[in-house]
Amino acid sequence: MLKSLIARAVKVLGYELRPKDSRATLEGALRHARRMGVAPATVFDVGAGFGAFTVACAPVFPEADYHLIEPLVEFEAALARLSARLERALVHKVAAAAQSGRVTLHVHDDLVGSSLLTECEGPAVDGAAREVAARTVDEIAGEAKARPPFLLKA
Repeated sequence: MLKSLIARAVKVLGYELRPKDSRATLEGALRHARRMGVAPATVFDVGAGFGAFTVACAPVFPEADYHLIEPLVEFEAALARLSARLERALVHKVAAAAQSGRVTLHVHDDLVGSSLLTECEGPAVDGAAREVAARTVDEIAGEAKARPPFLLKA
């Protein structure tokens, strides 16, 4: 009774209450994957940004090595702090792309919406073009001698 009353009150405010282990949350989905036997030895966090995925993933898969791939210099300090906290994390200051070299990254004001892709709405919402270094995930994995199985967040 109390739970449904609270849920209705929260819903009026535009929110939902879900069980902590709900697969509707990132953390819940990761814990569910672990229960189902997923056990990556290496996690690639492509477009790591502030490292939110790695922060959610590391407690679920603490034995994995983490490769945080992020080309934006604006995220360097946050990722450096995160990799200092996680002994098995390595930051790669490049974009992940189909081939190595230089690519155009479309940098959005919020930074986290930045992409190698353009927006379907057209150039007015693509963000500022910035040339960045790019590597393939295969090359990063090979040079790091990454151990399978892999979990790739892109």
